[in-house]
Amino acid sequence: MHYQGVIFDWDGTLVDSLQGIVSSLRDASIQMQLPARSEQRMRDIVGLGLPEAILALYPELTNAADQQRFRQLYSRFFQENQTMFAPFFPGVKEGIAALRDAGLQVAVATGKSRPGLDRALAAMQVESWFDITRCADETASKPHPLMLQQIIAHWNLPADHCVMVGDTEYDLLMAQAMPMDAIAVNYGAHPSERLLACEPKIMASHFSEVTRWILS
Repeated sequence: MHYQGVIFDWDGTLVDSLQGIVSSLRDASIQMQLPARSEQRMRDIVGLGLPEAILALYPELTNAADQQRFRQLYSRFFQENQTMFAPFFPGVKEGIAALRDAGLQVAVATGKSRPGLDRALAAMQVESWFDITRCADETASKPHPLMLQQIIAHWNLPADHCVMVGDTEYDLLMAQAMPMDAIAVNYGAHPSERLLACEPKIMASHFSEVTRWILS
């Protein structure tokens, strides 16, 4: 084991929240009478900051007021769908405990907003799990590496002593830009072939594989 810090994406990597995200995006688009988008297209934008995700999904939505309304509707539906209470994937609780017991630093780098992540952390009572968290609305959206730069600066660790774990190509491209090692999980938003194109160190189909590989 040569890593000292592990950085996790949130939605689709630690938390099984993708269906709630897709439902909230769909509900917001229906409310605004926008064209329907396929579930895969909506999953494709998971991981981006919400403003970037909306424009990727609806590039025709160029009016700032319309973009703001979509964000507000999405946030409302997200809370109504109780997506903040989405469960951890199997093995996450035990895995993060094992990493911390081994003396590793643990962080989150997410496309969620700061209020959204804070609500989820509080609802799940896991604020103490993470040494530092970074959100898209307080830094730069993935795949820009600013989140990772800020996290490793906080830790005072070099990039090659850290690893990024995520379920989207945005996570992996962010790590490549550092450069930093990355682990892909294929149970989240993006399909395996899209993740493999970013050359992760391993592709995990269960969270326990992530923990085992890091600690080996």
